[in-house]
Amino acid sequence: MKRPHLLTIQLFSIRLSEFVDRVEYVKLETSKECLLSSAIYLVGNKYIVAVQPYGPAQVFLFDRSGKFLRKIGGEGKGPL
Repeated sequence: MKRPHLLTIQLFSIRLSEFVDRVEYVKLETSKECLLSSAIYLVGNKYIVAVQPYGPAQVFLFDRSGKFLRKIGGEGKGPL
């Protein structure tokens, strides 16, 4: 009986400094209007966009200091 081939994975280390010049931590505002359980973050020069991947599609917009600006999207009424 033939045995299936096993996949061997080698682990290696990569320094973050090989990919980025600096790391910034921005504390995002937390209020009733902008609570996130988990999100995917897109960071630009002027804004931080947080996309909530689970539940209703929601996009939250923050300025670079972390101040909440607005929520984009939400549940609609569907086709009529």
